Amino acid sequence: MKRLRNSCDGFVGVRPARARIPECFRPAHPLPLPVRMRHIITSAYALLRDDTGQDLIEYGMLASLIAILAMVTVGELGLQISDLWTGIVQLAEKL
Repeated sequence: MKRLRNSCDGFVGVRPARARIPECFRPAHPLPLPVRMRHIITSAYALLRDDTGQDLIEYGMLASLIAILAMVTVGELGLQISDLWTGIVQLAEKL
């Protein structure tokens, strides 16, 4: 036997350990726990199988790869063009 207080009734008094749960402490969800868990698991599996945004992610990854390759290429090409112009200027100075 336990002496309990709860917030919905005030003092409850002495109750056996396996007494019924007061109405204010019961979950508001109408489905029993096993049905709710099944619903949560089913929803999680559906979310994992959903591939509606997959193509958008793939396009984003492709665009970032193209941007990285463009930066590397422009950087290397810029160095080569700079070397070419330096050589042309040196040849012009010799004349």
